[in-house]
Amino acid sequence: MGSMVEASCECGYEGTFPIGGGMATFQEECSFPCLCRQCKRVVDANLLTKLACPTCGSENIIPYDQPELCEQQGSNVVASWSFGGQNGRELQLTDGLYFCPLCDTYRLRFFEGDVCWD
Repeated sequence: MGSMVEASCECGYEGTFPIGGGMATFQEECSFPCLCRQCKRVVDANLLTKLACPTCGSENIIPYDQPELCEQQGSNVVASWSFGGQNGRELQLTDGLYFCPLCDTYRLRFFEGDVCWD
């Protein structure tokens, strides 16, 4: 079952993003927030396919679980998703400080969303 996270920054940037996949699609779909360096926004991308921005088509995107996008890890896990047997990767977002594409600072925070989906 997938979940949702909300992202917000002091500069006013806000967004809601799905994490993971559904019961029927988890082997083909793993949604996760990514930074598109081309259009400078947080986008939802499927990490089980070739990464490309759904907005501009650029392949210059990076998932928000990468260390270069997190200046300070938080003490609480906001969302996580495990690839398990596929490649052993554990995706995780904390309540720490992440890179905001709108103001180019590390003040973006993720929060647990209200919705779980399947």
